[in-house]
Amino acid sequence: MSATDTNLDTQKQRHKGPLVGIGLVLGLVAVGFVVFFSTQFLRGDAPEGAAVQIESTTGARVEG
Repeated sequence: MSATDTNLDTQKQRHKGPLVGIGLVLGLVAVGFVVFFSTQFLRGDAPEGAAVQIESTTGARVEG
């Protein structure tokens, strides 16, 4: 069943606040992703490992 008396102007007014809120949250998430990934990829640090590592193909110990 559809509504028989729809007032589009009233519906636009009622939905304006939630739509603005959703837009702000999506914008903050996008900024968060950019900041997170830029700090992860631009840092350039090599991964830290243990002083002694095991070579996976031969099983030999490699001093770091």
